[in-house]
Amino acid sequence: MQPTPARHEHDDTRGRAERLRQEVLSHPAVERLDESRTSAVDTLLPGARIRGVAVGEAGEPVAIAVVLRFGASIPQVVRELRSLARTVVGDVPVDVTVADVVVSTEPPAPRVASGR
Repeated sequence: MQPTPARHEHDDTRGRAERLRQEVLSHPAVERLDESRTSAVDTLLPGARIRGVAVGEAGEPVAIAVVLRFGASIPQVVRELRSLARTVVGDVPVDVTVADVVVSTEPPAPRVASGR
């Protein structure tokens, strides 16, 4: 039995939101996604919520809310996050919100080259 089109759309949105979340978290200047209750940046799915990234249907704009590590150049990180996001969601507008900057007690994770 094949999935209904509506179910397929939710699966595709979930997959893109989860991949986007992973890509953003892989950036060495990102401490975490902003998953606070006051953040409006969530992907809402039937029975689930993916906090910190807002992904709709294919081709729609997306949003990311992050907490950065102190010392990073915010404009540069925002440009890099937009570029990373577009590798997942395509050439759509990407809104990046820097919700906070923190002094991290852990060193940044090394960035793995991905051939992009």
